[in-house]
Amino acid sequence: MNRVEDFDVVVFDMDGVLIDSNRSKVQAMQRTIDELHTELSAEFIGYFESNFGKSRQQHFGVYQDMLSALLAGDLFAKLDLGFSTYSEEAYLSAQVIPGVRQLLAMLESKGVTLYVATGSPQEKACTVLQDKGLSRFFKAIYGGPVDKVSNLRKIQDAESTNRILFIGDSIQDIKSSEACDLNFALFAPYSLHSKASLMALKTERWVAELDSFDSLLPDETRV
Repeated sequence: MNRVEDFDVVVFDMDGVLIDSNRSKVQAMQRTIDELHTELSAEFIGYFESNFGKSRQQHFGVYQDMLSALLAGDLFAKLDLGFSTYSEEAYLSAQVIPGVRQLLAMLESKGVTLYVATGSPQEKACTVLQDKGLSRFFKAIYGGPVDKVSNLRKIQDAESTNRILFIGDSIQDIKSSEACDLNFALFAPYSLHSKASLMALKTERWVAELDSFDSLLPDETRV
């Protein structure tokens, strides 16, 4: 692909791209669902993994449909409270993915405009990235409850260029990138999906499949 610094704008997904948090968030959802209704736990967690990257509101809506009349009360509130609590614990121990700090610093030094577009709640994403020392690199951090396609289009509207690269790790990222006709780079080492299933969705706008961020860095800054 072109050098990543040759793009005017680079957009990052957060979970599994900037932060090693995918698996721990699945575990957080598992704990949340187990406390509410164990009979549907395996079915829903399978859906959650396969559709990772959507907003929690979209996920919870599917779970509510699965439950139908099996549970009474404010299900969304129960789900949101449980998942928020366990996700908070997960993010505390989640590590910044190797090479991310060096890559962001390098792109910043080259004048590349940086964004985040994540399915995680926007307020939570801002807090997590600030706690990890990454938020300062980004012009804006966009997340749920707004869907990823809408947030990517918001970035396109704000930037007077079509030289925008989106780096993601999920089927949802691929579909969102395609919907917005963006250049896309797959970063799959921490993905919940097999690389084969991701590669099966490859389009002509793909510019790279990355096994690490080292390949994007100058030799002297590699991890």
